Amino acid sequence: MLVTRIAGEAIGLIVDDFHESIDVIQKPLGGVLGALSVYSGSALMGNGSVLMVLNVKEML
Repeated sequence: MLVTRIAGEAIGLIVDDFHESIDVIQKPLGGVLGALSVYSGSALMGNGSVLMVLNVKEML
């Protein structure tokens, strides 16, 4: 479970798995995906894959 605090209220999200903790530079999304508020941005990983960053506040 991932626990976060939004507007002073603790919220728990059930997740399948936690892999690792990494530092990334997040870039804003453009185009069609930029219009979706559930994504806060993306990051290019060292192996060339793209990490999509979710906006938990907008999901709830």
